[in-house]
Amino acid sequence: MTQSTPRVWLSEFDVGFLSMVMVEDLLRNGEIAVAALCKPSILDDPAAKYPRTVLPLDVTNETQVKSVFEQANDAFGHIGVVYNNVGRC
Repeated sequence: MTQSTPRVWLSEFDVGFLSMVMVEDLLRNGEIAVAALCKPSILDDPAAKYPRTVLPLDVTNETQVKSVFEQANDAFGHIGVVYNNVGRC
């Protein structure tokens, strides 16, 4: 079954290859990816192929965590999926 409208994914990552692969796969499949990373530059390469939103995130900073959720919600009206793969920054 194919989705008629893309889901909005808020994906929180540490630095690593999985971050880039996961976000690129979501975008390639027509989803909307808001990627929150300790070091957002990890997604510089996929930026050339796909539009995306990348936000800096220190998961130990409660104010920054709340801000990331607010920014994603403001930009897209909702967040459909939250994926967290942060061990530490």
